[in-house]
Amino acid sequence: MTPEKRKRRRNPFRRWFRLFIFLLILMTVGVSAGVSGLLVYIGTLPPIEQLERYAPPQVTRVVDRTGRHEIATYKREYRVLAEINEVPDLLIKAFLASEDQNFYRHFGIDFKAVVRAIWINFQRGRMSQGFSTITLQLPRNIGETGRERALKRKLRDIVLALQIEKRYSKDQILMFYLNQVYLGNSAYGVKAAAKAYFNKEDLRDLTLSECAFLAGLPQKPHIYGNRNRPEGRDRRDMILRRMKELGFIDPEVCDRTLREPLLFRSPESTERYAAPYFVSYLEKWLSDEAQITSEALRSKGYAIRSTMDVRMQRIVEEELTTGLIEVERKWHARKNMRLADAPELGAVPAAGEQRLAEIVAVTSPTAATSGSIEARVAGSAATVALPNPLPYYEPDRILSRGELVDVLVTDVDATRRRFQAVLFDTKPIQGAAIVMDARNGEILAMSGGTDFYNPSYGWLNRAFQSQRQVGSCFKPLVFALGLDAGLSPSSRFDDRPIPFANGYIPRNYENRYFGPTTLLTALEHSRNVVTIQLYVYLLNRLGPSTVRARLRNFDMVGGRSWDFRATDVSTALGSLVMAPLELASAYTAFVNHGVAKEPIVATRITDLNYLPIRDFRADERVVIGEKAAYQMVYLMRSVIANGTGRPIAQYFANVRAKNRARRLPQMAGKTGTTDDCSDAWFAGYTPELVVVVFVGFETPRTLGPQMTGSYVAAPIWWKILDRILETNATWQMAFEPPAGMGPLDIYSEYERAVAEETAGGEETIAAPAAGEGAATAPGAASASPSRTSPIDPWKGFKEGH
Repeated sequence: MTPEKRKRRRNPFRRWFRLFIFLLILMTVGVSAGVSGLLVYIGTLPPIEQLERYAPPQVTRVVDRTGRHEIATYKREYRVLAEINEVPDLLIKAFLASEDQNFYRHFGIDFKAVVRAIWINFQRGRMSQGFSTITLQLPRNIGETGRERALKRKLRDIVLALQIEKRYSKDQILMFYLNQVYLGNSAYGVKAAAKAYFNKEDLRDLTLSECAFLAGLPQKPHIYGNRNRPEGRDRRDMILRRMKELGFIDPEVCDRTLREPLLFRSPESTERYAAPYFVSYLEKWLSDEAQITSEALRSKGYAIRSTMDVRMQRIVEEELTTGLIEVERKWHARKNMRLADAPELGAVPAAGEQRLAEIVAVTSPTAATSGSIEARVAGSAATVALPNPLPYYEPDRILSRGELVDVLVTDVDATRRRFQAVLFDTKPIQGAAIVMDARNGEILAMSGGTDFYNPSYGWLNRAFQSQRQVGSCFKPLVFALGLDAGLSPSSRFDDRPIPFANGYIPRNYENRYFGPTTLLTALEHSRNVVTIQLYVYLLNRLGPSTVRARLRNFDMVGGRSWDFRATDVSTALGSLVMAPLELASAYTAFVNHGVAKEPIVATRITDLNYLPIRDFRADERVVIGEKAAYQMVYLMRSVIANGTGRPIAQYFANVRAKNRARRLPQMAGKTGTTDDCSDAWFAGYTPELVVVVFVGFETPRTLGPQMTGSYVAAPIWWKILDRILETNATWQMAFEPPAGMGPLDIYSEYERAVAEETAGGEETIAAPAAGEGAATAPGAASASPSRTSPIDPWKGFKEGH
């Protein structure tokens, strides 16, 4: 073979060798680039030491007005950390059975699970099976990677999992997971979940059934953690069977546990506050006024300085609860009066009627029933099952033999003289109370009921959510417009029957008429007829649109209830519905010389570093003139001194009699009672405070005969105020007149001149008897000649008013 042929024969090997070298170089470059890229990518990942210093979303803290007392925290996560020695072995095995049975045998990635997931997903033609281990789940649980099903996220999880396995022991990784995993009901970690679902502080108190339930939550906590759905129990059963398959529990133990019911022993919400009605309103107010979302409030770590006075808040809550118990006693005592006032209640019962029945026997509750009563109406009897819980504060007092109880008749068997009925009462009498700083609009205390966390009736904050007719508490706003229009406390209207075109004839509470009556006397005794005449006078003089606009000016909360038809004269008597908070803010105008204050519940918000985010100050608006506001103080002080609020004057007179050294500020206010005594109010103020109390059933119904604001709401009001006044020795004692205005400037020029001549300008509050004519200063002569005849509100009356 020639050299040329041998050379040609060796050439193919040389070409393959060159190709091999090229591919090797290419692979080396590719691997180097891949490794470099991976190293760069790993460098972009968060340091795995983040696990040790992981900080959950920050808690927002709320303090009182002094900054010394924490009254609430808002948090997105309910988290309590546990140590490894606190976690029982059964709970660990339950989580391993549920999430990662090979946890102690793999290095972060379970290749058997990977192969199994690939095969199942291939068979099903979709991504339905995952291969996450506990270690792979950790980056998602601390928020370092998202939860989307994407290759990039999976790669991040795998890289971080390998780093975690290299740095930490298996027990450390397990504890990171058990403390970070979200288990529903706002609970993060097993210890928080044990408290949230079973009210157990110690994890070692958990039963096997409870351990299996908690271990089943991570996949779908919003479903499996819902106590009203069966999926949580089904998931628990699956975990128990899996634990049996893996040999973690004996078959007999498994079968016995499967038969056990799941008993939850905690409220749905893990957020409980010492002053829940105040705190619930604070959250709504922050959302409206500062545009702080619920999510931001629970994660940004704000510091909020509220307006709450801790001592006042405690007083309001205690006195409202005690007062409502007393109101229930009064309501129950008046059932005999209701029976006497309505003879038809003695007739044979008919289906659909609400009747007062006499209790002839009481059956005590058992484990299976809530008990029952045997009730009798006009010779017919019924067995009435009792609900659970009972809708009374003192059920033993009400549900006793010989007492009367309201029932709803559902069916009647006349031949057997039997009927069927249910208890008409479903919820106890409720109420609300608010204390505001009249000068700056700050809400010092708020209670919207007796038990915020009661699942039957507690969630409603009646202080700002209940819209109820305010009755005569609205009259001062109408009187204020009259005084601002040039009338005086001694202006008179003729209290007489006045039929309207639609047949309506206004009547007074006393069901009689009193002839010529001053505005002072009319407000003192809450006379409806004079109030309507005053309202018609204003409609005629100012025009309906102006009256409507000026009354709506008192609304500092933005309540929808203020959207009324001005020509409806029942408006003057308090047919409008509003919340106690709305009424309280309207009354601030009388204290502040005609300037109404918006209610606020916080004064400052700062960030995590205590740098100010926003300061709050109450908006204000001039709604009446200074003179009219001061005249209203005079009139409403007279309500307490001589009118429907006189029980308050008597109470504080007794206080002074017991303690002569006790100093009490001047007080003004107004009672409010709606038709059939369904709602009872007292709204009043001192030179610094506005206090409003409301009482009524959740669904409006009569409280009983003579259950007026004076009898029902006023006692709660004066006890709240009495205790609040004892918290401070420097309260302002007297209402200050506007600049340049003296006490006698509340009168007309003629009345002021007479008063100065006869009394030297000294002011007292002394109301004339009904119908005696104009109110004058002490020792004053007759009223001004221009006021000898009552005002005719219909003079020049326009059709359509």
